[in-house]
Amino acid sequence: MLRLILFTCVISFSSFADDGSRLWLKYDLIQDAAVRKGYAKSLKKIVLTEQTETSKVAASELQEALKGLLGKDINISNVESGTNTIILKIDSKATVHGKEGFEIKQTGKNTTITSQTDVGLLYGTLAFIRQ
Repeated sequence: MLRLILFTCVISFSSFADDGSRLWLKYDLIQDAAVRKGYAKSLKKIVLTEQTETSKVAASELQEALKGLLGKDINISNVESGTNTIILKIDSKATVHGKEGFEIKQTGKNTTITSQTDVGLLYGTLAFIRQ
C-alpha cells in the first residue's frame, strides 16, 4: 500500500515538472525580489534601430524574456532616447568578428547590442538574455 501511495505521489509531481518544451528559452521570474527590482529599474525600453524580420524577432524575444524574468512589460521603440535602454543596432561597419559576430557594450546606463547583420543581432540578443 505504501508503495502505491509513493508511486502516485511521484507520478503526480512529475506531471507538474518542466516538460522541456521551452528548451533553453526559460524565462522564469527572478525569485530574489531585490535583484528583480534592480533589473526592472535599470531596464525601461528596448530600441530597435533597423526593422528587418530577424531584428524584429530579436527584439520580440528580448521583450518576452524580460517580461518573464522581471514580471514587467518593456516597450519596443525605434527612437534612441533616454537612459536605461537596451539598443539593438545593425551597423555594417561594426568591428565584430564576421557577419554573425556581435558586441554587447555598456555605455552609461544604456546597453547596446551591435552586429553587422540582423542574424548577428539575434545571436547577440540571445547571448545577452543568457547573461
